Amino acid sequence: MSRPDDLLDQLRAAPGGLALAELLAAHPGLSRRTAQRWLADLVAAGQLRTSGDARARRYHVVSVIAPVGLPPASEAAAI
Repeated sequence: MSRPDDLLDQLRAAPGGLALAELLAAHPGLSRRTAQRWLADLVAAGQLRTSGDARARRYHVVSVIAPVGLPPASEAAAI
């Protein structure tokens, strides 16, 4: 059974993003409505962004880039 993390993993592997139809083809047991709900939740959480409208909408993983010159969060606590 698919989970939202499975969709994220597939989207991470697709630099150009994926459309809902492409995600559904890769997850045949997943209903369209459940996939739409999961994707909307991931967009609202800031993990995905969209481009295009309606059937042309594509989903892309949001990349988080740390500012240059700052230590990683794990090291920042020790400072």
